[in-house]
Amino acid sequence: MYNEGLTVIIPIHHGRQYMEQCFLSLNRQSLDPSKFEVLLVFNGDFREDLAYFNSTKRKYHFNYLIYTTPVASAGHARNIAIGHAAFSHTTFIDIDDYISTNYLESMYTHLENRTVVINSIMDVIEGKKTSSLLAEKLQSYTDLYSIHQPLTITVCKAIPTDLIKQHRFVSEMKSGEDVVFFVDFFTRHKVTLHINHDAYYYRVKTAESVSRQKLSYDFNIKQRLKSYQELNKLLTDPYPRTNTRLIKTKINAQNIFILNYLKEYPEDYNKVMAQFTKYHFQHVNTNNITYELINQQFLELVKEYPVRFTSRADVPSIISSYLYKLLNPDCHWTCDIQDYVAFSVTLPDILYQSLGHHDETADKLYAFIEGAADEIKSTSSIK
Repeated sequence: MYNEGLTVIIPIHHGRQYMEQCFLSLNRQSLDPSKFEVLLVFNGDFREDLAYFNSTKRKYHFNYLIYTTPVASAGHARNIAIGHAAFSHTTFIDIDDYISTNYLESMYTHLENRTVVINSIMDVIEGKKTSSLLAEKLQSYTDLYSIHQPLTITVCKAIPTDLIKQHRFVSEMKSGEDVVFFVDFFTRHKVTLHINHDAYYYRVKTAESVSRQKLSYDFNIKQRLKSYQELNKLLTDPYPRTNTRLIKTKINAQNIFILNYLKEYPEDYNKVMAQFTKYHFQHVNTNNITYELINQQFLELVKEYPVRFTSRADVPSIISSYLYKLLNPDCHWTCDIQDYVAFSVTLPDILYQSLGHHDETADKLYAFIEGAADEIKSTSSIK
């Protein structure tokens, strides 16, 4: 049996500059110190961090235990601490963040078996606290899917320890390990959610924050491919799942990172698509990525021309539907696209109407889109 209370897990890697703010926020907790423990896991080249902590630890009055590992991985560090958690519920804090005075007490008040307690979130940018989009999601909570973004980040939650010990972070992942971990958790266990809107996790945004990462092939492509790979495993592993919708939602969410990169570096399109072919993902639809890219390029092409769509017409939906038709020539489905009947006229007719005149622009766009459709057919499972 676990003691009723909270195990707080904090991985520390090059975290010296953040320790005081984070640890003083733990000092100030309104919750009785006997009701929580803090597990500090120094990882990687931790000698300077640990020496600094030892030189300043007299400031801190909370109960803590120290673990070390030479492996520089937040996921690996969390896994070590999970194995040592002694209280009924477990929560994570990142060393560069901090918490409100009532944070742990608000969680403690609602600790129950098979209940996950979620606190609100505020972003801190250049020292200024500001409303978080994740907090807005929590305010509009209706079901699991309405809050899938805050649900699948590492922090702001207290989770039953007996359940969390059944899971481990994928330690070799550089990013996205929290998404995989919590998608796995919430699709394997039926739990009750309780949300506190008056206790805050202060998430400090820095240049190194994942949400502010600069575009790079490593982060946007290679690391996302690893996320695709791990999320796909959840759809085929032997564990019974309460649902698969959340898994597929988070798989599709990875597309945004790919799209952002390819919009900036379209010359890498074939290279990226070749990576998808290499991995043979069963549950990733790369056509969605290609559709969005084509829509974006189409809009760029028509910017210089006097587009005169009727008020409800929408360029991307027109192009996407025509791409579907081009990819599926045997399709006899007729669909109204706003004021147009999509498959009852030819694509040039739509373009002529949208551009307002007959010239080579429509033919050029048609050739561009038809060529893109051929490319999709040659690199995808749609034949």
